[in-house]
Amino acid sequence: MSGNALAIAVFFLAAGAGQLLLRVYADRTAAGRRSSRLLLASESLAYLWRQSVNGAPLVACGFLMFGVAVLVPRQFGAVLALLGIVTIELAIALTHLRPMTLMPGWLRAEIVAGIATFSGPDRADWILFWILVVVGIVADVAVVLLITGMRWA
Repeated sequence: MSGNALAIAVFFLAAGAGQLLLRVYADRTAAGRRSSRLLLASESLAYLWRQSVNGAPLVACGFLMFGVAVLVPRQFGAVLALLGIVTIELAIALTHLRPMTLMPGWLRAEIVAGIATFSGPDRADWILFWILVVVGIVADVAVVLLITGMRWA
């Protein structure tokens, strides 16, 4: 294994751990809850950023799969990378289409009670969503071609 592969693995494993810590911080501390409320209500931020606490568990799983994919043999790594991409795509789709699905229970209860406000996706967020859908599908196809040994042309 080269030094680059190890560095890439460490990067993705750290990113996955960071996503998990983001959700734990939001669930366990008053400051984390306050920042989650502010993120969710801010219309000036991109929707993916506003929904970062909600999608954190799935995005963390995807990043952790990427990190492990670099460390295992290529065929297994490609399958893990594909699963990681699909997991992150699922997180993006759920946060756009069903935002309350991944939302922490305490935040959902605060929105229902009127304590916290929720700002849904706007036109620019939907444009970004569809760009990510296309990029995700291309990435899925590329990894499947890598796994099967087929070429683009």
